[in-house]
Amino acid sequence: METAIVVFTRDLRLHDNPALHQACQNARQVVPLFVVDPALPAPPNRARFLAESLTDLRHQLRQRQADLIIPPGDLRPASGDHYKVFTPYWRVWRAARWRPHCPAPETIQMPGIEPIGTLPPAATPGASPALAKGGETEGRRRFLAWRTGGTATSTSTSSWPTPTWPATPATGSGWPAPATTPAPTGS
Repeated sequence: METAIVVFTRDLRLHDNPALHQACQNARQVVPLFVVDPALPAPPNRARFLAESLTDLRHQLRQRQADLIIPPGDLRPASGDHYKVFTPYWRVWRAARWRPHCPAPETIQMPGIEPIGTLPPAATPGASPALAKGGETEGRRRFLAWRTGGTATSTSTSSWPTPTWPATPATGSGWPAPATTPAPTGS
């Protein structure tokens, strides 16, 4: 295959991202894409977390000679209506087994694309100052701190003092990847 487009939605990470892994394995060029949908307003904390996650993703892609493409507007099928495939995919996903871990690619060969688009602003009015920083890099750091017995404090004053990994919006945004977080020995 000449070119593959990888649409980043909730898994805003390079580590253990099967779509990116397959695209890098099977295509000569890969286009990493994220679409900001202005029709879906986000509360301040979510908007800031998303912006930081996208900034981290773009940084990691640039370290691999690629970039994150963020086109203006929204994507729609040729009919002009919205995509209507959630239910069939949900049923297949529910029946699927856990897949093996996919390593992050060392480099990503990308075609020349201009303009690449801009990231949403990270400074979000009304966002909580105690909100954990977004992005895979911060998520992996926090998870490792938690796994080694420390608290997963960030640069803010928040921490996760509980002995179990808490359900957070960060997990839903792709950090850390479930397949990279085995249960501790003896559990």
